[in-house]
Amino acid sequence: MDGIFLLRGIHGAAFALVTTILPTLIVLVLPKGRKGEGINMFAIFSNVAMVLGPALGLFILQEFGSHNLYIMLTVITLLALVQANLKLLPAELPKPHVKMKKGWGINQLIEPRSLPWAVMALFMGFTYSSVLVFIPIELNSLGASSWASLFFALFAVMIIISRPIVSKLYESKGPAFIIYPGLTIFCLGLVLLGVTNNPILIMVAAPLVGLGYGSVQPAFQALAVQAAPIERAGMATATYFLAFDISIGLGSVLMSYAANSMGFLDTYKVNALIVVGAFLLYHLVIKDTYRQEVEEIPL
Repeated sequence: MDGIFLLRGIHGAAFALVTTILPTLIVLVLPKGRKGEGINMFAIFSNVAMVLGPALGLFILQEFGSHNLYIMLTVITLLALVQANLKLLPAELPKPHVKMKKGWGINQLIEPRSLPWAVMALFMGFTYSSVLVFIPIELNSLGASSWASLFFALFAVMIIISRPIVSKLYESKGPAFIIYPGLTIFCLGLVLLGVTNNPILIMVAAPLVGLGYGSVQPAFQALAVQAAPIERAGMATATYFLAFDISIGLGSVLMSYAANSMGFLDTYKVNALIVVGAFLLYHLVIKDTYRQEVEEIPL
């Protein structure tokens, strides 16, 4: 058992390293006028992977067993390693100018200018974790375990379809034009999950949750990076994903206790209320307080 926990810790450290480096490289490689669009496009593949991963994993686990699942994951990881080394970074890649400071301070661990958007990531990760964890369990309890893969597939398809449109709207209309409807649609999807045990209606909720989450999460990520100067892009990315990863893990644990005591339906309703709280926090505090700071740094 100790070996499993150690291995899981290594997995977590490697995942944190990769999810910090890749978005940072995206920010540095993209041309100045297309950073927002590029970050959003990068988010398509990240979100699709997070959605299709559970769907594909559930299918392989049910059809071929856990041993073959781990073999597949190992092969995919090796392919990713090969792909990452096929193309070298451009020689003209801008190098961040980091001022060396003695000692340790909070600014060396997080990017303060990205904290408002990291707080929004806490809300999104916390609520998304319930969908990620409970949908397969709930459908299995309803005797419809095979529908879980369909749910995540519909979730992913909606992200793929909407993301190019959302990306263009982000650039032309601004982030608020995406965030307000995105949070609203995400909340509606959670409400629908909270009022039905019908597998068909649960499938109807999948594209709503996918559209809402897939629109808002990349917008907050882009804003977190935009809020910091280029030499702090890596720290801004790390700050955002630190909050997001903590909320995913914490949400999975806390909402599991909630589901055991109140059931799946009421748990989704609680998450819908959390999204309402995120909506109000963004509207009343974050949007106006931090708008000028973000707008001073062009996409």
